[in-house]
Amino acid sequence: MANPSDRFLEMRELVRLAPLAASSHNTQPWTFRLPSDAITVLPDFTRRCPIVDPDDAHPFKSLGGAAENLVHAAAAPGYAPEISVDQTAGAVTVHLKRGPTVRAGQLFQAIPVRQGTKTVYEGGDLTVEQWSLLEQVGEAPGVRLILPTSRAQVETLLEYVNSGNRLQLSDPACRIELIAWIRFNVRSALRTGDGLAIRTSGQPSLPDWLAKLIIGSVLTDDGGRLKVTGQGSDDRQREQEQNEGVVERAEHVRPPRHRLSADCRTGAVPLRSPEDDRATHSAQHHAVLFEAPPDVLM
Repeated sequence: MANPSDRFLEMRELVRLAPLAASSHNTQPWTFRLPSDAITVLPDFTRRCPIVDPDDAHPFKSLGGAAENLVHAAAAPGYAPEISVDQTAGAVTVHLKRGPTVRAGQLFQAIPVRQGTKTVYEGGDLTVEQWSLLEQVGEAPGVRLILPTSRAQVETLLEYVNSGNRLQLSDPACRIELIAWIRFNVRSALRTGDGLAIRTSGQPSLPDWLAKLIIGSVLTDDGGRLKVTGQGSDDRQREQEQNEGVVERAEHVRPPRHRLSADCRTGAVPLRSPEDDRATHSAQHHAVLFEAPPDVLM
């Protein structure tokens, strides 16, 4: 019979890996409960983004990502996971039962190195083999995979993205919400354990006090991209006053920091992890209870 303490540590490790899934603005809008022989993931609506996502589609998409991480991670200590969905509560439960032949796959190894960035990733073309793997992954009932390969397709896709960015960044309420989730330096990202690390957009790390002074002038709707605008002194003065108000209001949007709390029976376990700082979950953290860490973390 397994030691209850060891089993709880395994469950805690699984829950630690689940929040490494993607979420809008890296809000990580989920809560974990640990009933007997299972982990339940529920949406945390205190971390919703009502301006950019008024229909709350993002929390449930993110919840699915966290549940998928649990499924891949559960195989590492030998669990054969089964999924059940509670439509009323909007919850996903991953039931854990030992399987003698269960082994972790490559997707488990990918959990701590997955990351989001708006900068050039590697800059090279994909190989034929890589394109083929993408096509295979996209094969599923009810799923249609479109891989934009021609320049015209890519430009069309980019125009949709830029149009959406322009619409969002021209809305002061949307800018307030976005700024509330930006982490301007590594210290801020590690302190809150959530949010968008500024360097994922190619911008330099800045002290919070300096970033708050200039963010309103840098975050514009010009092409939907971050840029420094050139204006006359009167225009700059008016915009600075407006932006100071935007940043001040953004401070009130950010939800309180969640701390880890867990109970062996029914405890809720909210965990947060910075989107860009995957190195934080490196050799000393990665799948500590399950196996040796990978040799290289990107």
